[in-house]
Amino acid sequence: VVLFADATADRDDLELWLGRPVKEITPTGHISRVKRVVQYPIDFNRKASKKRFLDVVRGILTKLPDAQRVGIITHKTLWKALKKLTKPFAKRITKETYFGSGDDRASNDWHIERDLLIVIGTPRPGDGAVQCRLIQLGDFASAEEDGLWGDVYWRCKTEAGAELIVKGLGYRNPAWHRVHRSFVSAGLIQAVGRGRSLSDNGCDVVVVAAEEAGFPFADITDIELNETEAELLTILSDLSAEKSYRDIKTFPPMRGDSTGDTSRTTAELAQRVCLSERQTRDILTRLESRRLIVRVGERGGWRLSAISHSIS
Repeated sequence: VVLFADATADRDDLELWLGRPVKEITPTGHISRVKRVVQYPIDFNRKASKKRFLDVVRGILTKLPDAQRVGIITHKTLWKALKKLTKPFAKRITKETYFGSGDDRASNDWHIERDLLIVIGTPRPGDGAVQCRLIQLGDFASAEEDGLWGDVYWRCKTEAGAELIVKGLGYRNPAWHRVHRSFVSAGLIQAVGRGRSLSDNGCDVVVVAAEEAGFPFADITDIELNETEAELLTILSDLSAEKSYRDIKTFPPMRGDSTGDTSRTTAELAQRVCLSERQTRDILTRLESRRLIVRVGERGGWRLSAISHSIS
């Protein structure tokens, strides 16, 4: 008797490889995670926008301000863009690597000195890898067919139990789809596993991928935070900590700095970020909808919400 203990193994694939029946003996129950793992359905491939990648990193770090020692696993092309991440976010990244480096699947020290692991992107194989696997499995007929690459839809559940329909990318040819999913889920599961979420000594993990890998999805999926939004939050954060801007000669001192009042009007904030009041109000309204800031009074003053207070 030979036992295969592999979270990424597939019974049908094993039967094709071995040419004999394989019995599934995985228990029907599951081990509850000690640490949180949550997924956001945003697709990032190797050619994805570096700007959007940084927006997502800022958004996650803002949403989870208590995580001050963060690791990131992503595509090599996006990994290089981390050098452009500015303060106060950059100082919180203490380890990073890319899919295929080895550290994304084999390193066992990710969870030891980090309190959050972020996995951004989908480690997809190319057409050639899928065809090669089909040939290895003895499915020569499917290997010669068109994989029918395009949009695929699947259902998942959020952390609150709501059903969500996710649009991802994949093959619509059943044989190609099954092999492709085995590659993708294996890569994601191995990367997420670096956080050791089943262990008391593990860390929380955030997954950003529009692929099915068995992880619960976030209830609010709007996670991106651009540089201007981050700048506004940083200004409010600095003011709430009673840091003075009087030494910055580019701008005049803001009204109320000496009173301890940390709320600021749209006009004052617009002056700081060099935008019109209308543009600034639109940005502030979006931040308010994500519960990162709160409106103070009928005249529209703004202050950080509780979940944003540790951004800097």
